[in-house]
Amino acid sequence: MHYEPEFSYQFEARVGLKGDGGKWICDAHRISRDSGKCLVYSVGSTGEAAFEAAILKDISNKCEIHVFDFGDYKDTVAKQTGQKQMCIIIVGHL
Repeated sequence: MHYEPEFSYQFEARVGLKGDGGKWICDAHRISRDSGKCLVYSVGSTGEAAFEAAILKDISNKCEIHVFDFGDYKDTVAKQTGQKQMCIIIVGHL
């Protein structure tokens, strides 16, 4: 598993849990400094929403988050993030 970034950047930050639950992002300080609004596309949560919850808690609660996944984890993600209106897109599900 690759949990460390493939590149180095002056303003990189780990958001979410260690291991597969978190992600590396750049320039997070600019989001809260500006309007606080951001758009996040999260691919493959498998029902683990630590990254999405950390974005809302630590970066900005004004971020719009779209989760793309193979399973229907809408209730799980909503419970972990406290966001019932988060967009969950089920990929490959009939």
